Amino acid sequence: MTSDTSLSIETSQLAQQERRIAALERKVRQFEQQNQMLSSVISGHPAVQRRSALVDPQITSVVQITESLFPESRIEVEMEADPSEPDHPFVVFKVSCGGEMDELLSKETKWSRRVREADSEDPGQLRLLICPV
Repeated sequence: MTSDTSLSIETSQLAQQERRIAALERKVRQFEQQNQMLSSVISGHPAVQRRSALVDPQITSVVQITESLFPESRIEVEMEADPSEPDHPFVVFKVSCGGEMDELLSKETKWSRRVREADSEDPGQLRLLICPV
């Protein structure tokens, strides 16, 4: 192999690595933006307070659904990802509330249905976690 061919291969590999790094940097920026947006949703009692300039309309809509079903509850919104799939984050709505198990399960079912109806694109990226208190 000539030195020109070897140099050409190395240059090509370097360009490929630079494209991968740029793609990863874009994903990091997206994650940071989502994290900033979710961090702006501040837990409160009885409702979630939010700074509207940074909150995604989809998140705001799901917060409203959550508040309507769990009106006297503490609600936290967090971005999480499965360690085995770090490129596929999802949003978790944590609700700390009281109530009978049957009532909580019924509300969970209603929440899932209403979120599916409100977000037909990918409701699987939105999760509900009920923490009985």
